[in-house]
Amino acid sequence: MNDIASVLGILDLEKLNENRFRGPSLRHHAAAARLYGGHLLAQALFAAGRTVSSGFLPHSMHAYFLRAGNFDSPIIYEVEHRSEGRAFAARQVIAWQGDELLLEMLVSFSVRLDEAPFQRDTPTPTRPDELRSLQEVLTPYAEELDGWWVRERPFEMRYATTPPRLAVDTPVDTADRTPEVWLRAAGTVPDDALIHCCLLAYASDSSILDAILLRYPDALTRGSAGVTSLDHSIWFHQRPDVSEWLLYTPSTPGGTSRRGMAIGHFYGESGLIATVAQEGLLRRT
Repeated sequence: MNDIASVLGILDLEKLNENRFRGPSLRHHAAAARLYGGHLLAQALFAAGRTVSSGFLPHSMHAYFLRAGNFDSPIIYEVEHRSEGRAFAARQVIAWQGDELLLEMLVSFSVRLDEAPFQRDTPTPTRPDELRSLQEVLTPYAEELDGWWVRERPFEMRYATTPPRLAVDTPVDTADRTPEVWLRAAGTVPDDALIHCCLLAYASDSSILDAILLRYPDALTRGSAGVTSLDHSIWFHQRPDVSEWLLYTPSTPGGTSRRGMAIGHFYGESGLIATVAQEGLLRRT
């Protein structure tokens, strides 16, 4: 999937009944060995969102990736109603591909509440209009992994810091560096708040483990084969607008030689938009 229209296409779920949906499984790059985790997150969140009342939007989601999906058959999403209130509603989503259970997710929805926000200061890196695209920066690696590093993406990406693949070959200490990457949908997005939340979920899996991979270059240089997502959580603090530049700042509080924990924050013009957490399994040579 190399443009935002492709991602919007996977959100066009077929409704089988009130709580059961079917979605396509698409390869996001020729070199990909399994379904992209953000694909499952976006579809599962969209399925859950189609079962709540108008005015309810996701404010948190917590998912476990249980098995790797393939590209040969569609995915079935089953939604169970866990709670239904005036201000909050909860859904459980399970994703099946044939007899294989791929993902389990809990999603909490809420109506917009009149709350006074507080948040950390927004970072102030180099603005995206002053930066080169990721594909341009990684042109020297165009032949690696069947073009993995320079592939077209549904989100424009511009790093305000050294991209992890380039950092491997850069003679500077990157151990304590927090990656900073700007993202924006590469195309037109409908004015639908649920869709913007789903697209942010899709994008959130793309570079969340950067800070961990900087410490383990042998895993990084294997592309998608070098790491597996184990779980994924998002807290939505404000409604995202993925048609505008969002700053994503992944960092790691720690981990082991096989598992690493990452925390990421999305910032927009209005401040903190979302917080993301994920643990990844490193597949090292």
